[in-house]
Amino acid sequence: MISISNGGSNVCIGKGPSDLIAVGTVDGVPILERVGGQWTIKHHGMRGCNFSAVTQASDGTLFAASHGVGVARSADRGETWTWVNKGLDHVDLWSARAGKLMGKDVVCVGALPAHIYISEDNGESWRELTALRKVPSVAQWCFPPVPRIAHVKDIVFDGDRLMVGIEIGALLVSDDLGASFTELPIDPDPVECDIHRILLHKARPDRIIVANGIVGVMS
Repeated sequence: MISISNGGSNVCIGKGPSDLIAVGTVDGVPILERVGGQWTIKHHGMRGCNFSAVTQASDGTLFAASHGVGVARSADRGETWTWVNKGLDHVDLWSARAGKLMGKDVVCVGALPAHIYISEDNGESWRELTALRKVPSVAQWCFPPVPRIAHVKDIVFDGDRLMVGIEIGALLVSDDLGASFTELPIDPDPVECDIHRILLHKARPDRIIVANGIVGVMS
């Protein structure tokens, strides 16, 4: 299954095209199915909730991060959903990513204010990666629109690296499962570090491409 959402997984690599797409929308998570070359809505779950991000674990479990309600999980390709918020202190979520990090199957979600949480038990519980809030620039993180509070805009797993983009403030990397974070030098002024999307290429591990909402594409 492919997932499409503003702050979730948008790139799918597989042996062939998918016939199912999970879409995070302002009104739930519709599941699109391709039948006879045409896309139709197979199921539309969680209506009434605004979802910023949808991501899929390696076992097919779907996670959907919402604005204001936390994380919903589906083990049956979006037919039914359950809220899984144990350990979350922030429920206005802007990003989500499931996959392998340091050899472990994990799920991460990012919030407004900019806090990040990780689950190592398929969403049964979450713990905050508190080191994110200890980097030098944290006091300067901001966001122009009301409520003018920075949030975690993107999350990327790259082998042993966890990368986090803050809108607006920093591009952060952790090599120890979130026990510590280092700021990568995007710009000396944190208010110029408007990280919307982080892209990596498996064949070029040292190259990082970011979509910066202020200055455009950077690498």
